[in-house]
Parts: sequence; structure tokens; C-alpha cells
Amino acid sequence: MKKFLFALAAIAILTACKNDDKNEPVDPIPDPDPVPTADTIKCANNAFTVVTYEETGLEVTTEVLKRNAVIEEYTGINCGYCPEDHKIVNDIMAEYPNQVFGINIHCGTYAANTYTTTEGNAYLGIATDLTGFPAGSVNRHSFSGKYTLNRGAFKQAAERLIAMDAPVNLAATAEIDKATRTLTVKVRGYFTAAQTVASNSLYAFILQDNVIGQQGGASGNPDQIVEGGKYRHMHMLRTCITGTWGQEITNIAQGSSFNRTYTYTIPAQLGIKPIDAVLEDLKVVVCVAEGQKEILQIIEPEMKLK
Repeated sequence: MKKFLFALAAIAILTACKNDDKNEPVDPIPDPDPVPTADTIKCANNAFTVVTYEETGLEVTTEVLKRNAVIEEYTGINCGYCPEDHKIVNDIMAEYPNQVFGINIHCGTYAANTYTTTEGNAYLGIATDLTGFPAGSVNRHSFSGKYTLNRGAFKQAAERLIAMDAPVNLAATAEIDKATRTLTVKVRGYFTAAQTVASNSLYAFILQDNVIGQQGGASGNPDQIVEGGKYRHMHMLRTCITGTWGQEITNIAQGSSFNRTYTYTIPAQLGIKPIDAVLEDLKVVVCVAEGQKEILQIIEPEMKLK
């Protein structure tokens, strides 16, 4: 009888232990990305970016913030109406500083292979509903099934997006060592909400201001006409140092975070038909997207030269 009671007691203890196991969390909030190794990303212009994953020391808020917007303009030097687009985007950026950004992507037949990039040509390829220039996308977001919009829709689209919550927050720094032409970009991110996709992509674009050259229809944006009737091209896409389609981030669970440090040696010239990459005129914008489309957040860190 005693042996029977002892057996019942043992079963009760084992059962209690099993029940306690059920109360433990199955999927605890992931720790920040702790990958200790370095990787190499192949970029355009036969260049490479080294990426490491150690703590960047950057602070990023865990509060839910609103999205920023980016207007990617498909443009070209032979597009007579494109300068009017440039002015519209400049005006939107001035109205919403640090909330709306512009990227001028020279691509397609109107570009006449001038200021074009490998990345820009690829981005034009996803604009499958493009019907003509000028046009652009806002956060690569689908508005009633349309990814490419005309200039008259840019402002309303941007205002709609900056009113939306961002599922990821970003902090970043960018610094160029002038002696070595080494660009270092540090990024920290924090995911404030769950997503329906399995992974995100992190992009770090290099843009260039003050590129003086030809432009059809320049009178549509007189503020950028310079001496000799030439045109001052601004926020021109030159390359993406995280690869054309960005670097994949697989741990995007709500409450998780990531660190990235990118080191890239800036060539003397950039582009398919290369032009000088003037260090003082370069800037970086960093964004996280759902792969090739739907940019979830974008920021422009202050560029420092040393």
C-alpha cells in the first residue's frame, strides 16, 4: 500500500512539472542581433562593402513613430517635363523637412545613358505600371494597385504615408575619411510592430548634389539653372552600398533590434558612365523595406567629413 501511495505521489509531481512547463514562454523576445562575424557585399562599380554586426553605440527609441516618406523620381536629361517634377519634390521636402526625402533616379531612354546607375536601372524594372516620364514612386507603396504616380499625386501620397505608424525605428551616422575616401555608415534599428513578411531589407544609398550638366526643359525649375544655362542636379542616386536590393534582415520580430556597420571605399567616379564622386557633395539615406517594395522607414544621417 505504501509503495502504491509513493507511486501516486511521484506521478503527481511529474504531472505538476509538465503543467508548469506549459506556462513558460515559447517565443521570448529576441536579443539584439549578436552575429560576431563580418561579411562582404558586392556593389556596383566593382566595389565592395564590408559589414560588421557589433554594437554601434547608437540610441534608437522604442516608441512607435510615424513613417518618413521618400519620393523616387524616374528622370533623365532629355525629359523636358522632369525639371517641373524636381521643383515639386523640392517644395514638398521644404514643407516637410526630415520627413520627406527625394531620390532622383536617372534611367530609361530619356536618360541617354547619362548619370545612370546599375541600381537605378534595376529600380526602374520594378515600376511595371510606368506609362511615361516624368513619374515616380512614394515609398514603393501601392496606392490602389499603382506603384508609379504622376507628379500631381506626390504630395498627397507623401502626406498619407507620414501619417502612418512605422513598424521599425532607425538611427544612423555617416562619416567620410577624406584621406582614404572611406565611408563608414552605422545603423541601429528597433522593430516596434509585428509584420506579415518573413524578412526586411536594409538599404544605404549614396546620393550626390551639385552635379552640373545638361537638362532638357530646365526652365521648369529655374532655381537649379546655373551659369551658362546648365542645370544643377540634386539628390542624384549614385550607388547603394548594401547591394542593389539591400541587405536582408531576418530577425524582424516585434521588440527585436539590429546593428550594422558598413565600410565602403568611395571610388573616384561612380555610375555606368562614370562622373566624379565629389566627397563634399555626397550624402547618405538609409531605409528599411519589405524586400524590393514598401519602404517602411527612411532617414538621412548628417554626413561628416574628417
